[in-house]
Amino acid sequence: MENNHYLWGDSVTIYLNKILDKIVSANPELKGKTYLLTNRTDEANASSIGDGVLFFNLGLLSRIENEAEIAYVLGHELAHNKLNHVTKGMIKRVETITSKEFKEKEDEALKSEYNAVHQLMQFHKAALFDFNKHGRADETEADSIGMIWAAKAGYSPEYATVMLLQLDSLEEEKYTDKIDYDKIFSTPDFKFKQEWLKGEAFLKAFKSKSEVEKELRNDTVNDHPDNNLRATTVANLLARGNYHGNDGTSSLKNTLAIEADFEVIEFQYQAEAYGPSLYNTLHLLQVFPDNVYLKAMVGKNLYFLYKSLKDRTFSFHTDLPHPYFSKNYNEFLYFINNLRSSEFAALANNYIKKNDIGKKDKSYEFATILCLSMTPEKTSIENLVAGYTHEYPGTEEAKYLTEKLNPIKTTKKN
Repeated sequence: MENNHYLWGDSVTIYLNKILDKIVSANPELKGKTYLLTNRTDEANASSIGDGVLFFNLGLLSRIENEAEIAYVLGHELAHNKLNHVTKGMIKRVETITSKEFKEKEDEALKSEYNAVHQLMQFHKAALFDFNKHGRADETEADSIGMIWAAKAGYSPEYATVMLLQLDSLEEEKYTDKIDYDKIFSTPDFKFKQEWLKGEAFLKAFKSKSEVEKELRNDTVNDHPDNNLRATTVANLLARGNYHGNDGTSSLKNTLAIEADFEVIEFQYQAEAYGPSLYNTLHLLQVFPDNVYLKAMVGKNLYFLYKSLKDRTFSFHTDLPHPYFSKNYNEFLYFINNLRSSEFAALANNYIKKNDIGKKDKSYEFATILCLSMTPEKTSIENLVAGYTHEYPGTEEAKYLTEKLNPIKTTKKN
């Protein structure tokens, strides 16, 4: 499957670049080449990697309320780029990784009784290789300058403080409602088993979330400033200046934000992260219960999770439960980790029959064939594959069905 980490030439990226161009045009000191890419990850963040290259994550776009907030974020990242904060940060990280204290913490992670490699990877990720993090002074400087640049482009500077105050909440999941698995999967002939959602024993091999957070707060390499303090600093600057503007458009919540949510699901699926893709799909399905694309994504993700379980590659396509994850996400992970292959097959087969849309749709028909193929009898799969390849010739889906599911082709090979 195609796996593109960045959007290019699409409506979202074009829209973001229009805002960027407006800021650059209003601030002569920013003249020069600047490249903005839309990153399809669900992480609510944006970043600058130097040399005029900026990234805006879809996960952040899905949480933003209006254009002024986007403008502030872009101004902030432009400031990091203009002030060469990335290079300064890299030098600091080199100094950190060669320090005695870092080596001691690394050795401690390796000596963990459980999941030593995982603990080491988490330590490195949190402490060193998050290039979106900058020091206190750098962040404060970028906050102030970014706010001024966005204001000069006509955007209301008050949204800089709004954005900063909600940064902590951006680390939490956007959709916090409990997934109603029974409603989604159960029928009179098939009942979702609540025991599938239990699995606290999975977490015993890990440190608790509070322990991990305490270590990060005490870690000398983690000197990211407090977001409330950042907001107060910007608010004080705002009070001293004469800045005016507007929010641009207030329609993001119902347009691009939703588009970003759907795009993240598709990216996770293409990246073969079937667990996260299914989890986010189930959340969105509760918001848009009649959406055919989401119904198809449930079926497709269930099939590929089932296939990875059979192929013994399951752990490459989903997370394991971990104390650092939310209660809802861990419950979902208990669910898919508790399923046997036969239960995956029964669940998927029942789901796809329950949600028969009664009309032609390429994605849903593909999901239907995949799910039906998971049952032992594989009823009429040969005919379904033939019909699909005739209806949608040359597509990636038709190619997959022909090569992976067609019983006649498999027999000939043997």
